[in-house]
This record gives sequence, structure tokens and C-alpha cells, in this order.
Amino acid sequence: MGAQCPRCLLLGAGSDVPTVPGRPGLPDLDEVAEVLPAYEILDTLGWGGMGVVYRARQRSTQRVVALKLIHRAVGLGAAWVRQRFSNEAQSAAKLDH
Repeated sequence: MGAQCPRCLLLGAGSDVPTVPGRPGLPDLDEVAEVLPAYEILDTLGWGGMGVVYRARQRSTQRVVALKLIHRAVGLGAAWVRQRFSNEAQSAAKLDH
């Protein structure tokens, strides 16, 4: 996959990543919005071992979406991570409510 983009690095461990009080390791919503300008970040829906999911509005369509970012520690380099993420995205795309 090569070098990681700013979006991939956003959830990485490090003191340069702002955190949300009471949610160690999660970036501030403004930080997410800064690196993903195509989306208006509305809220944090949840987080777990692989990453964090935000409720966001896609600016181009005004559609409310779930936006998942994978933790840098998990990375996208491993084939199983890419496959799992792809399967999850395809399953979520089939939901209609």
C-alpha cells in the first residue's frame, strides 16, 4: 500500500494527535474534519479494536453516512485487514435503513 496518507495517520498513536476527554486515543472531531473536508463530522458513533466510526454528512450529496477510520496500529498493509474492511463496507452498503 505504500506510504500512509494523512487520513490513515489520523488515528495513529502519538502526542501530536488531539484526544477527546474521556476517550483516550480518539482524535478530536475538529481534527477529523480537517483531514476529511468532504464530510461534516457530526458525532462519534463508537470505537473498538480496529478503529472508530463517525456519523458524518457527505457535503456533496448532503447524505448522512457512517464513516469508519482504521487505527494506524492495525494498518492496511495486511491482506486480511483490507479484506475484512472491504467485506464490512460491502455489507454496510447493503443496509437500507
